[in-house]
Amino acid sequence: MTLAEDILIGKFIVQILPGVEKELKCYHKILEKCPSHFLRSQALASLKHKRFHAQGGGFFQLYGSHKKDILPALVALQTISDYLDNLCDRTDIFSMQAFKTLHLSMEKAICADKSCHNSYLFYPFQNDGGYLEYLEKRCSSCLSALPSYKLAQNDILRLVKLYSQLQVAKHIAPREREPMLYSWFLLHRRSLPELYWWEFAAATGSTLGIFILMAAARNPKLTEQEVQSLLKAYFPWICGLHILLDYLIDQEEDYREGDLNFTTYYSDNKMTKKRLLFFLTRSLEAVKSLPHPSFHRAAIKGMLALYLSDPKVKEQGMEGLAFSLLKSAGIKTVAMRRLCSALRRYHLI
Repeated sequence: MTLAEDILIGKFIVQILPGVEKELKCYHKILEKCPSHFLRSQALASLKHKRFHAQGGGFFQLYGSHKKDILPALVALQTISDYLDNLCDRTDIFSMQAFKTLHLSMEKAICADKSCHNSYLFYPFQNDGGYLEYLEKRCSSCLSALPSYKLAQNDILRLVKLYSQLQVAKHIAPREREPMLYSWFLLHRRSLPELYWWEFAAATGSTLGIFILMAAARNPKLTEQEVQSLLKAYFPWICGLHILLDYLIDQEEDYREGDLNFTTYYSDNKMTKKRLLFFLTRSLEAVKSLPHPSFHRAAIKGMLALYLSDPKVKEQGMEGLAFSLLKSAGIKTVAMRRLCSALRRYHLI
């Protein structure tokens, strides 16, 4: 870790974590008005069990030297994605139409001019007391004020649509998921020849590419070249690494629940390690030529430390793999993992 990276991690702990908590408390107040017990329970569960997703997203508030506040947008969009994931996971329906309509909410959150729609139109539970609409407006009003948002908006929308397509495909009837995901990958394989189909799917499941473009849009001098450079570094490499780590630590849980887990498609532990190291190497290499490289390195190393400090790593006998990944990112990343473990003990993450 460089001094610049250390400073970023310090700011994350001192500034971002409390800021995220403040946002989440507002969400809890909105949910008090939710008349649907099911929707309220799923929203509260996502806030409780996926809080660290919003915290990680909040890190992108620290990107660059333009300090316009986008924390409300980062936390709101991540909360929408986590909430919708719960809604798709926790019912016995497998309706593509219902899942597609639900995820139009994410498009509305990044496009203030998006036409109004009932996100729950084809979903069996309907009235959330304005919770989803609140999150959408919290995000869109923040983004619309950014000086270069129009320049980045189309690419943000493309990533949101990829994310939504994945969520639809991974939640349909189990026998249909893999064929649909593989067919989808074939449409993109020419531009991503180094990836397996499940690695492409994993990359589409990350919000980090969206967040970095949102953060970059605060710069009034943002260029199209910078947008594309950021996009190529984050998608598929950093985004892919993000979700592969997420699935890695959730293997036992997903097996119990019968949920799709992309890391189980690797033939053995040796292949898993090889491919995760490949994504890590490509991620670190890709950020060397980006603006503010210390930020991107801190994001990658922090992501490793966060996921690999989870108690599930030890419970599943993955400590050897975890140490290999941490050491490959730089020996100080091992120390960052210890810091994350301490933050977990105090329930700060």
